[in-house]
Amino acid sequence: MPSAYSEDQLVEQPAIALFAELGWTTVSALEETYGPSGSLQRATKSEVVLVTRLRSMLEKLNPQLPAEAISAAVDKLTLNRGAMLAVHANREVYELLKEGITVSVPDRERGGQKTERLRVVDWETPANNDFLLVSQFSITGKLYTCRPDLVGFVNGLPLVVIEFKKPRCHYAMSRACCRDWTGGDRGVRLGAGYQHPTRCFEGPEAADSH
Repeated sequence: MPSAYSEDQLVEQPAIALFAELGWTTVSALEETYGPSGSLQRATKSEVVLVTRLRSMLEKLNPQLPAEAISAAVDKLTLNRGAMLAVHANREVYELLKEGITVSVPDRERGGQKTERLRVVDWETPANNDFLLVSQFSITGKLYTCRPDLVGFVNGLPLVVIEFKKPRCHYAMSRACCRDWTGGDRGVRLGAGYQHPTRCFEGPEAADSH
């Protein structure tokens, strides 16, 4: 039985309960299974986007668009931006989330193709989106595997990451900032460049760019 004074019981579980009160679906990935029928329907730990949930939500938010347009949007959102500077990758993904994605679809009235804008997030009615909070979500990079305490997915995209540390353990907190989120010797980077397991959540750079 977990200690009543552990980090998990004092901080992580109350945080999960708070997210649940706010309407998030919560799930633990500590014993995650993989494959199409797995817990999160990931093939491997290297996948940081929940593609099945993403595709389902894009279809829900854009019912007028054909399957080809949805697939094109999924490809755009999961594009490997690992060769880009973090700030540029963040800005590009930010624009896709905020403004949507331009897709080409058949023009059934005039023939040929026409341009439509596909919504990734419903900013006007938040309840129309899918909010999933995953605890102990493992991510495997080129060298190591990291496991943030909480990762929040909005429509299948990892947009929130939370790592808990004991408040009096200053060394652990500094290591979390310098190691967990920027990679360091872990071989995994956590940030808004979520499309690649070595650059999953570039939070600080994203904040500095806006």
